[in-house]
Amino acid sequence: MDASFPDNSLESSLEKSSLAQSEHLVQEKAEVSVTTPPTQPQEQKENVPGLMGQAAYGVSRFFLLLVDYCEERAILIFLLLLAYGGWFLLCRTGQDISNKLFNSYEHSIVSSNIKDSNFREKYQESLRPYVNDLNSPEPVKERLIAQALEVKIKAVSEFEMTKYFYTQFFVAVSMASIGAVISAVTLFSMSKSGWDNCKSRPLVTIFVVSSGITVFFSSSIFIFQLESNIAENKKLYLGYAALEDRILSYLSTKQFALSTVDAPVNPGQAKTRSFIDKTTEVISYIDGELAAINNIAIGFDAAKIPNYQDLQKLTNEASPGKSSQ
Repeated sequence: MDASFPDNSLESSLEKSSLAQSEHLVQEKAEVSVTTPPTQPQEQKENVPGLMGQAAYGVSRFFLLLVDYCEERAILIFLLLLAYGGWFLLCRTGQDISNKLFNSYEHSIVSSNIKDSNFREKYQESLRPYVNDLNSPEPVKERLIAQALEVKIKAVSEFEMTKYFYTQFFVAVSMASIGAVISAVTLFSMSKSGWDNCKSRPLVTIFVVSSGITVFFSSSIFIFQLESNIAENKKLYLGYAALEDRILSYLSTKQFALSTVDAPVNPGQAKTRSFIDKTTEVISYIDGELAAINNIAIGFDAAKIPNYQDLQKLTNEASPGKSSQ
């Protein structure tokens, strides 16, 4: 009995030591498993075939990073370049339309030749055979040729001004209409959340640019009075063209038709037109016609420039207070 006690105590001590070692090993494994991060699978590299493909991939990645870095600035620059391209295209289109509309007029051909330095001499020489047939002194003949040249140049000038204002009017109306449509669409998209709460910042940039284009081109129609300038220059052109035709007819028929029409003597009688045949009287009458027609039809109206309050009204329509009403 006394000899067995040491053996039992020895066995129990061995069991305790083995249990302690096993618990220590389990604790170390648990600590290692906690501190060691899980291994992540290696990312698969994209297979970009060829040198050109790698270059295109690099450029696209650079562009995406650039857009992420300065997204609003990139969109603003892109919209401005797009607006400039549209303006340039509409200018070319307006010129083509005006050329087709006025191509049938005689002065459309003369306008391309009037820049020639010898145009004046050539035109005067073309009239000289007709003027030499007149029974008038040489100074009178030279004065008539000078008047005919003056009327020709003024007619061509007014013809070009009419075409120019028509082109500008076409461009302004087209750009203002396109900008108004884009502004209306973006404003409708922003109306629910409002200006400050709009999550799409590019949408706000598009609205600002399109609104600015609309205000600029729509106000330019009234500031530069494009419609009035077209009408006035067209009126002057038709007046000079009619006077030129009467001068050329006088050189051919030796009779100059007056612009006024005589009232009929008897009821039902057709109206008659008076003529003059003396060269000195014709020259005096042409001077009077030039004095009556002579005008520079270029008008402006600075009062039509939009002020800050007008632009603020457009901006307030996208504010949260306005959208909630």
